[in-house]
Amino acid sequence: MSRGRHIAFLSIAGVCIAGALGWFAAQTHSAGTAMHTVSLQIPGAIADVAGVKILPDRYGLDTGELLEPQHAILHTPDGTSFSIEARSSGIQCWNHRVSTVYLRRPIRPVRFLEAKADLLRTLSELHIQPDYGMKQVMSAWTTDAPGFGEVEGLIPNDWKAGILTPFHGLTLDVQISPDPKGGWYYLLLFSAVTPASVPSISPATQPSTEPAPGIRQASIKLNGTPRDVAGIDVHTSSTGMGEADLLDPQQLTIYFGDGQALSLLARSSNVMFFDGIVRGIFVRRPVHTISFRDAKADMLRTLDELHIQPDRSLRTMMSDWPQDVPGIGRAPRLQSEFQAALGKPVHGAELAVRLCPDSDSGWYYLLIFSDAMTLSPSTRPATAASSRS
Repeated sequence: MSRGRHIAFLSIAGVCIAGALGWFAAQTHSAGTAMHTVSLQIPGAIADVAGVKILPDRYGLDTGELLEPQHAILHTPDGTSFSIEARSSGIQCWNHRVSTVYLRRPIRPVRFLEAKADLLRTLSELHIQPDYGMKQVMSAWTTDAPGFGEVEGLIPNDWKAGILTPFHGLTLDVQISPDPKGGWYYLLLFSAVTPASVPSISPATQPSTEPAPGIRQASIKLNGTPRDVAGIDVHTSSTGMGEADLLDPQQLTIYFGDGQALSLLARSSNVMFFDGIVRGIFVRRPVHTISFRDAKADMLRTLDELHIQPDRSLRTMMSDWPQDVPGIGRAPRLQSEFQAALGKPVHGAELAVRLCPDSDSGWYYLLIFSDAMTLSPSTRPATAASSRS
């Protein structure tokens, strides 16, 4: 499985999975008849967590767990709530706020394909649609993988995928794992979307029709307020995550904190707000999809026109990209996305680039501007690998 959608999955949630599996794997097959209730807000204060005791950690990563069958009720940033029946749960809190929730299903281990089917059924009941990246990864999950003890000398692997298109202010990672005593279970890992997540996530909306005639005018100020956004309808709250978009062709001007501005023609743009402040801007180009080779060339040409010089970090990651890649429907399997990032800020902003396959068999790319002050080294997208599944 290629790195793909694991920019956030591995760098942010991967360490959490390793720690969580210790106590998930320690559970036995027998589950009591009593059903507990766990309730929490994500992200939210530890004081609002009910049904699980959170243990403080001097390094700021507080944790809690309930290893009994339960109804887990999650309240999301946009006010939506949903309930999930789980075998057990784990909660991680960063700086005394809930950041990640782990839920194990089903109540008892089952065959691998049964676990996959239950996972998809649970997502459907929660009205969560697997995005392109998750469909791509799970398309390879076609055989009934043996669990522990079924094949001599075989140590079963975990199977991982993720949805990085935010829903209700959250992202979701999933992992189907072998139970030490036989069979399979899966984990649902809900994580709060933060400004540091921007380089790793995808916009909730993308153009799905032919471009409208004419060119709109739009402008956005990174780290500005909704009043600093022109030409785009903004309806967002002053708390939590919000998103706005303009899906028509546009001449887009982006203003930065150093007083500089960049202007370019875009097919569409998406703006991500956190607590009423613009923390991420996604710019899609070109107006019409083209081949992978041409999209890569257009992206480099656009950077040059914006006087943004590819640095060593960007060149190193792009050196692993193939010369050309067929689009969707023109190859036996679904296609990966390809991402790279500048190692140094541009006008005080982080910049990542991402080549994406479109449903019409062509390719487009995203220029992703985000607030450099919100990114720690562990969450920057400038890592060694450069493809996204």
